[in-house]
Amino acid sequence: MGAITTTNGGLKGRSQTSNFLAQSLHQKYGHLVFSTKGRQPLITGEIETRLFEYLGGIVRGANASAIAINGMPDHIHFIIRESKSVADQDFIGRLKGDSSRWINQTFPNSPQFSWQAGYGWFSVSPADIDSAVEYVKCQKEHHKRTTFQNEYRSFLKKYQVEYDERYVWD
Repeated sequence: MGAITTTNGGLKGRSQTSNFLAQSLHQKYGHLVFSTKGRQPLITGEIETRLFEYLGGIVRGANASAIAINGMPDHIHFIIRESKSVADQDFIGRLKGDSSRWINQTFPNSPQFSWQAGYGWFSVSPADIDSAVEYVKCQKEHHKRTTFQNEYRSFLKKYQVEYDERYVWD
């Protein structure tokens, strides 16, 4: 097929209505995982519920949808419908930066809070959303059997992510 050229705003050799989408559609899901700096158990019962609500607000503010948020005192999991207007790196920066500032301002008597520098972002098929949500909801039960490090390594293996163990944990 040859190049398309325009003449007087029209398409030469093609119908103006063929092969063009009238709208841009986007449906991507992600499973995000990251820990507190040094995996310190800083997400206490006092902080947890309010933090999850605050994180949900950040997700909505970035034109994404939080489907599930849960975690442990040292890490957090999200299932999200990703934004089509915010780059992944900017999204994570907002999520981690805004929430750590909020925790430090809202809970000034708690230890200084920060997230690890890295994160995991794994794609989720729409067919697997229900099982991914169930996995996130059952974090407390799941971690009676495994550590965060082993859980994270299993994600890296499952998604065939190459990594250097020296740099995964901050």
